Amino acid sequence: MSCVESQARPKPESEQGDACDTLQQIVSRSGSSVVSHLLAIERHALEVRKAHVWAENPLCLVYEEVSTRCFKVVRNRNLEQQFVAISWTWQPSPHEDGRSGAYFAEHSNPRGIERLKVRDCVLARVTKYLQHKGLKLFWIDQVCIDQDDKEAKTNAMNSMDLIYKNARNTLGLLSTPIESTIELRLMVRLMNGELTFQSARGLSAFRPHISRGTIERTICVLKRLTEDTWWKRAWVFQEEYVAGINMDLLFPLNVVRLGCSGYERIPGEFCVSATFFRQQTTLLLLAYQQNGSRRHRASCEKMLKIIGKYQILLQHQSTGFMPMSATIHSEIQRRRLKNPWDRLAIAANACDYGVRLDHRALSDQRLSIGMSLLAQYLLNGEIVMLHRRGEGRTDAVLGTSAIRWMQDTRLKGCKPPAGTKPLSFLRLCRLPEVCFCFDGVRTRGLIWHLEGRHVLPRAATLFCQPWAAQEIDDLVYRLGRRHRRLADKLDDYVQKRRRGVEFTACCYMDAMMWQVVQAVNRGHHLRIGYSRTRKCAGVFVPESHEVHRDMYAFTAWQSGTFTAGSSDKFVSLSVNARYNTVTSALGWMNGLVFFRNDDLQNVTFAWPEGWKS
Repeated sequence: MSCVESQARPKPESEQGDACDTLQQIVSRSGSSVVSHLLAIERHALEVRKAHVWAENPLCLVYEEVSTRCFKVVRNRNLEQQFVAISWTWQPSPHEDGRSGAYFAEHSNPRGIERLKVRDCVLARVTKYLQHKGLKLFWIDQVCIDQDDKEAKTNAMNSMDLIYKNARNTLGLLSTPIESTIELRLMVRLMNGELTFQSARGLSAFRPHISRGTIERTICVLKRLTEDTWWKRAWVFQEEYVAGINMDLLFPLNVVRLGCSGYERIPGEFCVSATFFRQQTTLLLLAYQQNGSRRHRASCEKMLKIIGKYQILLQHQSTGFMPMSATIHSEIQRRRLKNPWDRLAIAANACDYGVRLDHRALSDQRLSIGMSLLAQYLLNGEIVMLHRRGEGRTDAVLGTSAIRWMQDTRLKGCKPPAGTKPLSFLRLCRLPEVCFCFDGVRTRGLIWHLEGRHVLPRAATLFCQPWAAQEIDDLVYRLGRRHRRLADKLDDYVQKRRRGVEFTACCYMDAMMWQVVQAVNRGHHLRIGYSRTRKCAGVFVPESHEVHRDMYAFTAWQSGTFTAGSSDKFVSLSVNARYNTVTSALGWMNGLVFFRNDDLQNVTFAWPEGWKS
């Protein structure tokens, strides 16, 4: 038993547990270092595939018009039948009737017919939506997960993302109503894009001739709608996030429905895509912050934290793209949870983590929630940028909470390859095959020494495919003078792609090839990298200030088929390194590299100073 496990502390009573405490506070209470905590927590890692088996054959309820208040319970084997996943809050809001018992579920097993505890008003709205969509099956957690089977609940929690990803539609049930025909008209105008537009530069602005009164009345409606409890629950955040464009929102109407061209007509409901709702409201709130009065600016800032669309918000910032994982952890922390340990499963589902932690075992041993969140984050290969100046001070590395530390050290200013979806690409930028050791985070990959030599290419014309570009032939020719092995590998790759040959990693190599082609086309310098054995070589695209200085790079790649339940992983970083240890990651650096799997080595990313003691 480790020193962490032996020095038990009382379970925290708050919703947050110790997730808001600084690492220093957690270390001081336990008397153990951060590394000791992480090594103890790592032993409780779960095989995610076991949990995913549960989601392949979930229970669903069948709605039939001949028996509108009694649903048959069926097994949706291999998710072959289309279904609707319901996103709702278990506790009734002030706007809802809390009564239940008018609906029943008919089981094929000895349980027979049972009276459902789900609120009647919730199921009534679900059936209206099913009728409108022409669908019969739906999934709702309180009924379709065995609430008395702890193992089943754990597996369900760790595979909830698959339910919402594979659903034909996801339905978000909000309870705060649209109160008047005026409010309804304002919402319709907002959703129709009549109030704002997005400029060619991605900035939002009011449309001409829209009055300030119309804008401010719309903001007041949004302020009330965003106070709905649905937005404040952590599980709901995960459900909406993983459902993506397949989620619809239902807002109750307290008015007779007017003609709303282009919007679905469900009696007593205003139905809108969750993605579209976030897009239009974000444009409105940003436009008001830039051009409106001070009256509602604080409210706009608050609402953007609730319903802001991340891609649009990034276009209004100058920080470049960043991985979403740290933001997701922060969003979860701001929302309500009955059990603070649920944060592990919610974060893992939303971030698409292949490594999960057994929250029941961690809770039973009274380990730290904050340290567990940090351990799961690192075990899934999240990239950490450490700036070692001042790290000798304990407060520099231990003075923040785990969530704040994730935000402070995440990969920043990344420039994903052209032709990729930036946020989707960054989700794959994680270290593969991670485990903890006393010295740091161990992974598999290659450290490259970028030599002072560089290529001075000439500009030419871009083609539609990277391997068809004349720049590549020029580069092969120039490399052949001093880097014959690299030139041969590059030429072999290009010729295979021109013949239509495909292989596992070609999508990433093509993306990196585009970066090389663009650098050549723009007259940028390239750096040539070699592994320690000089058996492997690659071409890197550095920033302008990195062209001549001595530097290192780290690359790693792993197919998602390598480990069940895992996504592809791809990393190309500028680093400080000593032998097989990366002392700090400096930032993303695109590189086209050539190696074989048996060339890969164990590489350790060193812990921050102060984490061992």
